[in-house]
Amino acid sequence: MIEVLVTVVILSLGVVAILEAFQTSLFALGSARDTLRATLLLKSTLPEVELQSLQGLPPSATLSGETMREGFYRGFRRECNREVEIPAAERGGVVLYRVSVTVAKENSRVRERVSTRLACAAESR
Repeated sequence: MIEVLVTVVILSLGVVAILEAFQTSLFALGSARDTLRATLLLKSTLPEVELQSLQGLPPSATLSGETMREGFYRGFRRECNREVEIPAAERGGVVLYRVSVTVAKENSRVRERVSTRLACAAESR
């Protein structure tokens, strides 16, 4: 009888360890999925900001920072910060901005960020 009890305890510990590993792998998979989506959103946002610059709009003109509520990027938020790196007076009427785009997911540690430099005509500020 004691051998059966010991066997059941050993098997139970093995099953618990397997379930624990399964739970950890599911968490890692979800985290990787969110990081991938954040990276894709970031890659699609940067050309949008660059296009605004080419159209004479200041970088970040249309990025509001509100959270997306539907679609593939549900729960993600885009923010664009800009700062003047070189004033127009020093570059012949062109302002050089340092633009940072940040993508974050609500209720998650997922946060991706990229920075670039964009030149805009001084009047578009």
